[in-house]
Amino acid sequence: MKKIISVIILMFAATMLNAQNEDAAFREIAGKVSSFRNKMKNGTIAVFPFETHGFSDSAYGTYAADKMSAAISAAGKLKLVDRDNLGSLMKEKELSMSGIIEQDEAARIGTLLSIDSILIGRIYRTDDGTDIMVKLVDSKSGEVLTLVSAKYKDSRKIIDKKKGTDFEGVWKVTTTAPYLVEQGMKYEKLVLEPAGTFTLHLINNADRVVEIQGAYRLTGNNIDYRPQRMFFDGEATSFTRRSDWMKGTIYLMNGKLYFNYTGKGKGGERYDAMNSEFRCVAERVE
Repeated sequence: MKKIISVIILMFAATMLNAQNEDAAFREIAGKVSSFRNKMKNGTIAVFPFETHGFSDSAYGTYAADKMSAAISAAGKLKLVDRDNLGSLMKEKELSMSGIIEQDEAARIGTLLSIDSILIGRIYRTDDGTDIMVKLVDSKSGEVLTLVSAKYKDSRKIIDKKKGTDFEGVWKVTTTAPYLVEQGMKYEKLVLEPAGTFTLHLINNADRVVEIQGAYRLTGNNIDYRPQRMFFDGEATSFTRRSDWMKGTIYLMNGKLYFNYTGKGKGGERYDAMNSEFRCVAERVE
């Protein structure tokens, strides 16, 4: 019985330690961000949902922003713009509330909404824990006031949950990456099967409906595709490729899939789908 109680106490202590590590990381960032109060006229700040990398749960970006907001509020130097009110203002101005906010867009949003500064961030899950990186942007000048990073350890339970993938499914492509559009390509649908097979539907620069079938493999946010069959306008072609892997990247953000299928040249560089030039966007088909 004493052994059982000891195990329970140790488990509780480990959980508390992870929580303290997480809270300490957010407090550390909040303290550094708050020290820039003298650079702001009214001391108002808006914290946007963070971009998440390596998390299957897209809601983690909102969770991280909430933790950041709570830490800034506790520091007591800055005035937070309530995110519910912020969301209403964003909708009224027809602006995006997604976790993908570029620096120049942050400045524009801050000016339109009369906010002194915008806090945008990225949060990465790694094998060693979680890395947070934030950028404080002045809404009038677009100047980056500070860049701050911190790290904390995840509990084993949380890590195991995040290692799962929600990428599998049928995805309707709503935006084709600009570099593909320039080549006359339009992606329409991506299907990722749990068994490790994929189907990509697109229209090529000759206005032909193309279907590519093959295998895929995932390593974090890197995805490699091996095309094996190709169809033009529903008719099978003689195309076969069973050894070459195409390099892509893939992310799940706020319920949407951000991906690309291929990088530059055979065996060339891997394009990052977080770069808007190389990003295809898709929504899950229910």
